[in-house]
Amino acid sequence: MKIIFISLLVLLVSGTSYADTVLKNCYSSTSSVYFVHSLEAMAQEKETPVLLLNEAKEVVGVMSVSPNRDEKYPHKAASVVVNKVELCASLQVSDFYYADDDLLDWASMDSISITQDEGLLQLKVSVVEKNKYATLMKATFNAYDVFSEEDEVAAGAGQPGFIEDWGLPKGSGEFYFYMPSQWSK
Repeated sequence: MKIIFISLLVLLVSGTSYADTVLKNCYSSTSSVYFVHSLEAMAQEKETPVLLLNEAKEVVGVMSVSPNRDEKYPHKAASVVVNKVELCASLQVSDFYYADDDLLDWASMDSISITQDEGLLQLKVSVVEKNKYATLMKATFNAYDVFSEEDEVAAGAGQPGFIEDWGLPKGSGEFYFYMPSQWSK
């Protein structure tokens, strides 16, 4: 009986430490239900949802994208415009929607910055695994939700300018998403 109790205790402690290493799922087991309202809104706008996952394969966000597809079969998309990123995190700002980059270029870029009126999401994306149907991508991020802008006069130019300061990251972590094999350059 003592051995069973110790085994259960070790299993419980190791499970807790694993949970601390993944991106927190702030909607617990109902996160996929939480994002259903976003999926409906995307459908009305004729956009495609891309689910964002943590290491435990739980839904922690959703991206709204617009693939520019060929009209003929197999309907390959030569570019995929990112419209909005909703991330389940303990951030004051969790919806980022000024994304001008092509999703297909994310893995080859040094850093991607997606902003919202008062927030910034900086991503670094890499390919984890390619298979026949989809490519698994990993995005590490820093999120900022404090923005200040200070006036500055450029030396010798006499022209006023601005210094942007986002301060320290409000949150950081990583998430995963799949890109269908029909999305390629």
